[in-house]
Amino acid sequence: MDGRFSTSKIVAVIGKEKSFEINSLIPSLTNTNTILSLSSATADKAEIAIVNFQGTAIKRISVNLTKGTTELPVDMNNLANGNYIMSITNKSSDIKTTRFAKL
Repeated sequence: MDGRFSTSKIVAVIGKEKSFEINSLIPSLTNTNTILSLSSATADKAEIAIVNFQGTAIKRISVNLTKGTTELPVDMNNLANGNYIMSITNKSSDIKTTRFAKL
């Protein structure tokens, strides 16, 4: 090491944009409401399904995604205490899931 530096000619290759991603669900341990943050490559329609661990869909919500970040409040007041899976499906049938607990 002589203290010199240089840059390489390596470049990043980025593939096709993903349809959407879940950024966060805050808080994931909740007793009232939570905020779902999603990033979408395009404006799109999606459905949120809240499913218990027995596989029963407890709640369904239709939402509009904007290009970029969308933050959605989700009311958890009517859910019984327990563990759930939140599944988001867009018009292209891409599915993303996350878990949360109602206290």
